[in-house]
Amino acid sequence: MELSQKYNDKAILWFIESKHNILIGMDIEQKKVVYTLIVPEILRNRVDSYGITINNKIFFWSGYFSNMIIFDICKADFKITSTKEKRCSDARYNSKYIGGNIYLFPLNKDENVFLYDIANNECRVVNKSKLSNCITAVNRFDDDSVLIADGNKSRIIIYNPLADTCVYLNVEGYDGGMRDVCFDEHYIYGLSLCGTLIFIFDRYSHEYIKTIVISTDNNRAFQCMIDCNDYLLLLKRESKNSLIVDKTTKECEELRDDIWNDLFVSTVKLSDNKLWIRKNNCIDGAIYVFDILHKIGEEISYFCDKFIETAVDNGQIIEESRLFTLEEYAEYVKGEIL
Repeated sequence: MELSQKYNDKAILWFIESKHNILIGMDIEQKKVVYTLIVPEILRNRVDSYGITINNKIFFWSGYFSNMIIFDICKADFKITSTKEKRCSDARYNSKYIGGNIYLFPLNKDENVFLYDIANNECRVVNKSKLSNCITAVNRFDDDSVLIADGNKSRIIIYNPLADTCVYLNVEGYDGGMRDVCFDEHYIYGLSLCGTLIFIFDRYSHEYIKTIVISTDNNRAFQCMIDCNDYLLLLKRESKNSLIVDKTTKECEELRDDIWNDLFVSTVKLSDNKLWIRKNNCIDGAIYVFDILHKIGEEISYFCDKFIETAVDNGQIIEESRLFTLEEYAEYVKGEIL
């Protein structure tokens, strides 16, 4: 999940809600839905939940069609790009905007890495021979590079797709893979596949520094790791609670507020003090907003009694106020309310 560019002077988070198949634009300042639009039937349940906004267009990836779905905000119109590539499986993809193109990295499956060429409106396969056959996480890094967690080997990969170069950060004496990776101004952190070890590397020299051992009896304890300024946040997978790891003291403490233990969640850091967390299947109509400074969270429900219907007038999206109960809105999406 990535924060889109501003639209109509609002910072909007765009995503597709899969239960009712609607495109949602959420104002992150007001913490409420300001735009909604029904997804065309041909695309329902066949498009990644999260999009990247570039020049008033939102780009979604479809593993089903093996190409890009583009939503034009001003025209309120979806279109499917043409591609010569074969359809791939239902692998989840992590998309990154680099050098004017969108790169799509498959997660947890040995599938193709795709490049969507925005200028020429076409998709093509990227040579992934230098990368892992099991990518578990991808995060944007310096300049035109990304950090990749290798699920098969004990290493982190710094990959620059424009130069087609890789730097490998290896952990000696550890035979497992990596689950997640993040970084701050000084270090790169890798979370082991079992979720019980954190490996620390120097961000600039790439030298291995040390390992933090997380005391747990569960070898599938944590699913991801997020940099939260002074500490690392480990979101639970099968652990009882999510965990906070102090970067200075290396001490661990359980998070007071519960956070979903869904297998796949997406996060976006809105500022130095706000983190938004959302389930990938997203069928319960809620987003979790985490206050990094105070280490507390708030669940925001976007299935509320007021929705905004998106309409188009002279090429501009307008907001038409309309009140719905949840039941009425579900009927509206099904086409039962005109």
